[in-house]
Amino acid sequence: MKRLLFTLLILCHIVAYSQNSSDFSSRAKQGLLTYEECMAVSYDSFHEIIPSLIHLKNIYSQSDYYVGDIYNNIMIYLYRYYVENGDLMSSIQILQETANTFNQREHEPNNEYIRNLLVCRGRTEVWLKNYGSALQYLNAAHEYFEKKNDYGESYMVMLLNMAIAYQAKGDLLSSKLYMDEAIEQFEKLHGNIFDIKDENLWIVLENYGYLCAAIGHEKEAEKCFLTVINKSKNDFLSHEAYTQAVNNLSVLYMKQGRWSDGAKLLENLKSDNDENNYQYAQNRCMCYLYSDNISKAIESLQEMNAVSLRNLKSLFSNLSQLDWESYWTQNSRERLFINNLVANQTHSSQAIGIAYDNALYSKNLLVNFNRIIDKFVAESSDENLKKKYVHNKYLREQLAYKSNKNSRDSLLREIMNTEKSILADINIFGDKLTQQVSSWQEVRESLNDDEIAIEYSYAPVMEKYPNMKPNYSAFVLRKDFEYPKLITLENVDSVEAIFYNEEQDRLAINEIYTHKSKTLHDMLWQKLTPYLKGIKTVYYSTAGPLSEVNFDVLQDGKGKMLNERYFMIRLSSTGNIANIKQAYQLPLTTSVLYGNITYDETPKDMTSINADRGKWSEIPSTKKEIYNIKNILSKNGIEVKLLEGKTANEESFKEMNGKSPDIIHLATHGFFIETQKQANNNKFFGMTKIYSPKESYMMWNGLLLAGCNNIWQGKNDLINVEDGILTADEISRMDLSKTKLVVLSACETGKGKVDPIDGVYGLQRAFKMAGAGTIVMSLWKVQDDTTSLIMTRFYSYLTDGIERHQALWKAMMDVKEKFPDPYYWAGFVMLD
Repeated sequence: MKRLLFTLLILCHIVAYSQNSSDFSSRAKQGLLTYEECMAVSYDSFHEIIPSLIHLKNIYSQSDYYVGDIYNNIMIYLYRYYVENGDLMSSIQILQETANTFNQREHEPNNEYIRNLLVCRGRTEVWLKNYGSALQYLNAAHEYFEKKNDYGESYMVMLLNMAIAYQAKGDLLSSKLYMDEAIEQFEKLHGNIFDIKDENLWIVLENYGYLCAAIGHEKEAEKCFLTVINKSKNDFLSHEAYTQAVNNLSVLYMKQGRWSDGAKLLENLKSDNDENNYQYAQNRCMCYLYSDNISKAIESLQEMNAVSLRNLKSLFSNLSQLDWESYWTQNSRERLFINNLVANQTHSSQAIGIAYDNALYSKNLLVNFNRIIDKFVAESSDENLKKKYVHNKYLREQLAYKSNKNSRDSLLREIMNTEKSILADINIFGDKLTQQVSSWQEVRESLNDDEIAIEYSYAPVMEKYPNMKPNYSAFVLRKDFEYPKLITLENVDSVEAIFYNEEQDRLAINEIYTHKSKTLHDMLWQKLTPYLKGIKTVYYSTAGPLSEVNFDVLQDGKGKMLNERYFMIRLSSTGNIANIKQAYQLPLTTSVLYGNITYDETPKDMTSINADRGKWSEIPSTKKEIYNIKNILSKNGIEVKLLEGKTANEESFKEMNGKSPDIIHLATHGFFIETQKQANNNKFFGMTKIYSPKESYMMWNGLLLAGCNNIWQGKNDLINVEDGILTADEISRMDLSKTKLVVLSACETGKGKVDPIDGVYGLQRAFKMAGAGTIVMSLWKVQDDTTSLIMTRFYSYLTDGIERHQALWKAMMDVKEKFPDPYYWAGFVMLD
């Protein structure tokens, strides 16, 4: 039987078979068909043989019955079925099971089955938008194919997939080279690509058209798509090629401004694969939007969001973090920009409400991830699940900080398998995760009459498809609003030119918060003032680099700061208002204070003594700071545990896991690595190993505790002892849910790697992931003496009964009287 492996999907010739046996249907339902019967079933009856294929798979995987060709065909059929029915998780599991069986049964590492499997795995990574991983598999396959001089159909399919992966990564030259070679190989095997007769091969022509469109060969692309659409029958065998050709032709029309033509093509387009349906709904939404069919655009937007949610639930319920991270990054950006584009273009109340819900969903989802698993595992009676979860945390710690070249790969595999096993035990985890996110109606319900919620976001403007130019925007919601408002602010580049990527020294900070303060105020606030009449309390959440702006101190034209006009409360998301209000009512009765820490050796390039908490020398004033705070808290009946010198170590911090106090105060150095180059040049980070890209960002921020300089300088490889470098990554895996207030009296503790959707990857995210409440943090390298004074005054006001936000504000204003420059007093913000 002639067998093609796959291009975008596995492609197989299936010989039609006349089912004469009277008991065929009965045996099919019981999964008792023979291999020969399964291979002879036509594709329109393919679903009937799945139970039998699964049964046969289990038989032929055993050593006594294993036959490579038979087992390979069974797995290919199952894989194809799952893919074409949108069950990506089952298709991935089939590949993993196949890999395990081949590793056990096949003694030749470079045989036909292994090569085909590598191509399958590469294509699966393309679906997950893990293009780097895809190319690793495909390049390995490429090497194997060439060693065996195997230049058949599987080789051609591999080349096409490599072209797609390189195109997605922006390497158009490599993409074109592999595309040209793929077509050359195809025509050697099958003749002219436009003369295809075999329905199984339409997908190859469709892929060729897609790549032509990507590199700007629009006429050739259109010819490909129209050929597939006009000649294929859109039946079971050619359905995938047909639907993809229709979709990609519509995208081509969108680039040409032919919105109505695109809308007609997409109107009733459906696929068995939900990832395809997500793309179709997205493109349909755009076509209707720019054809001025607003109701249809909003309907398609809702469909796009619903399909995306189904996909994400499945991903989060079945895959490891490494598997879904890239997919989430791209998917969340697409959804935010499409939702906000529709809301901004239409000014429809319904569209704005949908976009606000999407913004809340995107911002909160990953922050809640570990916390929900922690809660579920803690409440579970399944002891095996609890053991696996504890073991997985141990493995992650080993990989990050204690692994070497030899152990890393095996640890990665074990972590991924353990994560998948845990999520399989929590069989509705995707549902649990998405249920944690508030809707805009719930945000409105949480507000009082004199309160407003402001969720900063983006309002893209499309110049020419698909290029969008983003503005900052703000969703605004009051108790008396029927729907949220979306206010378009200034262009992102114009705003960020004022403060972002500036050298954060004293002169630059003073310039931003004095001479440029009104400009920032006008750009980010002035357009919101019509909605602030009668408002006393403002709950606001920043977006992207706006996290580095202290909104409270921005001045209007009269020199009045925002926190002097309103009670400003900064949030990680306005979806948290109700929970935050409840937390404010809880008393503070216990505390742990860190300060006067012994860091041991000082790096040579950091020996200069100054008063900035960005150097790894001891900070003498922190002793006075923590003792003053200890006295204040003790006098007010708050239990205090003071850790200083060598006792202020990493072990003591991690001992708080699951039993943390109400207040954690850390007077120490904070560190912030901004670039991969800085990380590569640092001895400590040279010893760490990342599990995923996002996790690496959490390693680039942290706090320094006792003994840290040994490892920071790369001098000692400590065994069975913590290194004193407490990263955000380590904090994020702890349970600090009992802590109501974290005060980070250190440098740049509010900074981190900024993601436009997820927010800041750093200490603030780490403590939120760990379940902590309010966080006090710094936006720049704060000055030592004034920081100590702010902290002491803050606790004094707090224990006098002044609300925590106002307590910090009053402390900052006290310092402002003595040291007017914003550099000295405006560096701290409070985040709920």
